[in-house]
Amino acid sequence: MSARLPAFPLRWTRLLLLSLLVLGAAPGPRRGAAFYLPGLAPVNFCEEGKKSDECKSDIELFVNRLDSVESVLPYEYTAFDFCQASEGKRPSENLGQVLFGERIEPSPYKFTFNKEEKCKLVCTKTYHTEKAEDKQKLDFLKKSMLLNYQHHWIVDNMPVTWCYDVEDGQRFCNPGFPIGCYITDKGRAKDACVISSEFHERDTFYIFNHVDIKIHYHVVETGSMGARLVAAKLEPKSFKHTHIDKPDCSAAPPMDISNKASGEVKIAYTYSISFQEDKNIRWASRWDYILESMPHTHIQWFSIMNSLVIVLFLSGMVAMIMLRTLHKDIARYNQMDSTAYREEHRKKNPEVSINFSEFFKKLFERWKTMSEKEKSKFDEMAKADEVRYDQETEDCGSAEGGKKKDPNAPKRPPSGFFLFFSEFCSQIKSTNPDISIGDVAKKLGELWSNLSDSEKQPYNNKAAELEEKCEEDVADREAEGQLDGTEGPTKVAWTKEDAQEEFGWKLVHGDIFRPPRKGMLLSVFLGSGTQILIMTFVTLFFACLGFLSPANRGALMTCAVVLWVLLGTPAGYVAARFYKSFGGEKWKTNVLLTSFLCPGIVFADFFIMNLILWGEGSSAAIPFGTLVAILALWFCISVPLTFIGAYFGFKKNAIEHPVRTNQIPRQIPEQSFYTKPLPGIIMGGILPFGCIFIQLFFILNSIWSHQMYYMFGFLFLVFIILVITCSEATILLCYFHLCAEDYHWQWRSFLTSGFTAVYFLVYAIHYFFSKLQITGTASTILYFGYTMIMVLIFFLFTGTIGFFACFWFVTKIYSVVKVD
Repeated sequence: MSARLPAFPLRWTRLLLLSLLVLGAAPGPRRGAAFYLPGLAPVNFCEEGKKSDECKSDIELFVNRLDSVESVLPYEYTAFDFCQASEGKRPSENLGQVLFGERIEPSPYKFTFNKEEKCKLVCTKTYHTEKAEDKQKLDFLKKSMLLNYQHHWIVDNMPVTWCYDVEDGQRFCNPGFPIGCYITDKGRAKDACVISSEFHERDTFYIFNHVDIKIHYHVVETGSMGARLVAAKLEPKSFKHTHIDKPDCSAAPPMDISNKASGEVKIAYTYSISFQEDKNIRWASRWDYILESMPHTHIQWFSIMNSLVIVLFLSGMVAMIMLRTLHKDIARYNQMDSTAYREEHRKKNPEVSINFSEFFKKLFERWKTMSEKEKSKFDEMAKADEVRYDQETEDCGSAEGGKKKDPNAPKRPPSGFFLFFSEFCSQIKSTNPDISIGDVAKKLGELWSNLSDSEKQPYNNKAAELEEKCEEDVADREAEGQLDGTEGPTKVAWTKEDAQEEFGWKLVHGDIFRPPRKGMLLSVFLGSGTQILIMTFVTLFFACLGFLSPANRGALMTCAVVLWVLLGTPAGYVAARFYKSFGGEKWKTNVLLTSFLCPGIVFADFFIMNLILWGEGSSAAIPFGTLVAILALWFCISVPLTFIGAYFGFKKNAIEHPVRTNQIPRQIPEQSFYTKPLPGIIMGGILPFGCIFIQLFFILNSIWSHQMYYMFGFLFLVFIILVITCSEATILLCYFHLCAEDYHWQWRSFLTSGFTAVYFLVYAIHYFFSKLQITGTASTILYFGYTMIMVLIFFLFTGTIGFFACFWFVTKIYSVVKVD
């Protein structure tokens, strides 16, 4: 196996050249659903006497690994004691095939085009149960039949299928057929033993040692001569040949092997082959009969469309709520500051109407583009106005008819933090006489943040009592008509101002871009998530176009791995850019963690799973040379590209935020149950998971139940829906938390959409116990080990979507609202 590993660099070169070829000269669409890349050209076959360089007569049959729905452990064909090929070149697998455990071998089954054979002997295997080696081989064969291991044969890059009738008169074509079956000691037929009433002996195995193969071909009408194979079907049978030299495949009893058999056991393997011309199937659409017979295909169409309608409806509702609510908020905040200017504008231009929200937005954008010299003129005017305002307010109290401020008017109650500030301010000033009031406030703010809820409780209780007393005083003065010495208009103005200052998301504008805790880890997750997001998008895009069809074995995984390796630059750039905006300075640690943390966790899990596969002798075990090649791709290509991206990320200026961050953190008020972080995070993952769980069922089926997955168009559509749903759900919950004056949005936005991965894990556990028949400790460990890799990748993928959506939303709303 390791002898062919040096060919991997050549395969990578071919893959890159193939990618360039695809981009430059992709073929046009053909009739039928299949779509073939250059290099997967059809092969012409003709009869033995008419063969030429362009027309072959010999048909090669290759055998792939054997797998089972009851075990995660696949095995090579050579691990079983079947008939082996005496000679033949083993085709080289690409990286995707090796990672998926595919091992393609030449077989002893040799055919000539249009030459039929009847009950031809391939080989005979003899087992003496008293010999330990023979008994071990026979026991392994029995165990594989008990676990329903299946052959996978290939002819002309097409799977040899076993077609049989299922429920509702439908016909299912399975790209594999079982080794045999078992009748339990209670007489119950397991798996394929139900196909024949001759399988009835208790505690007995029946091996399918004969296959009837039928190859369908389509004669080429124009161009080159010959025919093209469009289907290969077989029917497994069991015959106990009494005369092995002259096998009989018509009336022989089934080949049974008692579970308690002793002595000599002989198994003769035979086959019959026939050819049939099919004028209705073209070469380009020869996969259709397999894909159309897949179970649940029609259910999948209906379910996906149903989910699409529901998700689009919910997305529209979320978008409508956000647009209406935000529009009202921004209009309310901007309205009070622009009332005077609006009146002046109406006096000068009574016939002209203007949208002041758009007007001030343009003014704000103009202000950001002005130079310091241009701004200085307006700053001087503002200072002059401030001096004039102070003089006028001093004269206003003594002027005749002027109204003085009522000294007995109720004062706004202090918060718990200000009571804490008042108590300890004098102590800090006494120990540090030269300290400024700003530094005192900063130090007390840090002390307040470190207090527990029980330590804060006395101050908050005192603040609540003062607030209640203030409300009583206000109510008393309202009843006497003495609020600020005026009647209703002043009261209304005071209430509007109070509402503007004390409620809403504008209140936290000075803390909204405060760096989060564990900013290093968050930036690393964002870098790795960006890498996975772009890799997924490009892979699904090419798969949707048909470039990664089932005909191109292993291409999907190969494409994903190559893209992941080449996308180290965006990962390093994003991680460095956000880490710098979070105020981080340990750039070396950041780039090293981006390069090694998440990939290292995945590789460690993968390596442990590989050790288990090695110990079980499975074909899915990655050869040591391939592991070295993967490490070389990681360390020699991905890591340097990550460093390059990080270099450019740190070289650029930090991300400019639309509002400044206050020096002292704002106190976050007591949150209700629904606005606390954990309930919001749990609720945030429900909607994104709801739009993918149907596709998730078919994806898990393709991985663990060995069914073909080919509906990449719908998968790409679900991917887009997932991105939209994660974004909108995160934005909606982020807005609710900001309205509750909780400005810690960075980690919460990442975890809100990332929590979809937890639902993914729960569904995978449910799928294991309800849908799969996996037995054995090793298979169970492998299932959950590989599932954890998928959950981690999905967590980074969805979390990154949520963070970027929330970052865009927060930047947008705080850039359009006017903040003093």
